[in-house]
Amino acid sequence: MFINDSEENIKVSEVLIASTTAAILMILIFLSWPFITDDAYITFRYGYNLALGHGLTFNPEFRPVEGYSNFSFVILSAFFIKMGFGPVLIIRLICVVSGILCIPVLYLFCRYAGVPHILSIFFCLLFSLSSGFAYWTVSGIETTFYTLVLTLGILFFIQNKQKTDIIGALLFVLASVTRPETPVFFIVLGLLRIFMRLRKGQSPKEIFRRDYPWVILFLALYGGYFLFRFLYFRTLLPNPVYFKSSFPLDDSWGKYGEFGMLSVDFIKAWWPFHCLAAFSLLSIKRKNIASILLVFVSIILYTNTKPIISHFDRFF
Repeated sequence: MFINDSEENIKVSEVLIASTTAAILMILIFLSWPFITDDAYITFRYGYNLALGHGLTFNPEFRPVEGYSNFSFVILSAFFIKMGFGPVLIIRLICVVSGILCIPVLYLFCRYAGVPHILSIFFCLLFSLSSGFAYWTVSGIETTFYTLVLTLGILFFIQNKQKTDIIGALLFVLASVTRPETPVFFIVLGLLRIFMRLRKGQSPKEIFRRDYPWVILFLALYGGYFLFRFLYFRTLLPNPVYFKSSFPLDDSWGKYGEFGMLSVDFIKAWWPFHCLAAFSLLSIKRKNIASILLVFVSIILYTNTKPIISHFDRFF
């Protein structure tokens, strides 16, 4: 579905490279296993109170405050606690499996974007060397699960077929209840698709007839969730969005404070990857504008995040 080559010849050497890639990531995960972030405790606390019937609250005796930004993981934690299991190990294992699955999904994404086969494998190998990814995989929070679901959602969505659009919309809904910034990516992709269709000469009526099912599906499901949380907490966004954003209010990092620090660190740390990505975009026959646009949206979106909770390339 995702690879356009008529035939993929898998060589023994490529299987070995793929196995090495997974093994490297597993070793890094094993070395990082002692780490678990304190933010995971917030999720487990909300899940614990929900399982006990106190609702979505950190402290049952006070007014509910949306102190988490990963609703799906709160529900998962509450479910496992209700079933009599401790959520810590299970949630971490879910994240580990998600992290490993990100490797073949990255390969499929590269191949669909037109990146050559061997270069796609190399990107996966380079990705597995990211100690930051392994670090956040075992952290107990949603980072790798979200990465997997969002990337799959984009991969299905850019197929531009009715069946894959529906699957992509459902994955975007799941990603949206896992991280609050997801609707921004959905809107960007939707507007990009409309723009591309208009360039091809399609009328607004034709575009609406073709695309309304996935739009209605996303709006109905995510809209229902958003309405619920707004009525429950009386806030437009989760509290961490307000609390963990960094605005240029001090001189701790030049004249802009912490603003932009994550994006600069990401570019500096992964400049070889960026050079290879630029080379692959110049060499492939079909340049996937969606992939390029989403990278810039990510940098803009996450550049305002406090490094204290987003260090080690958490959002990149």
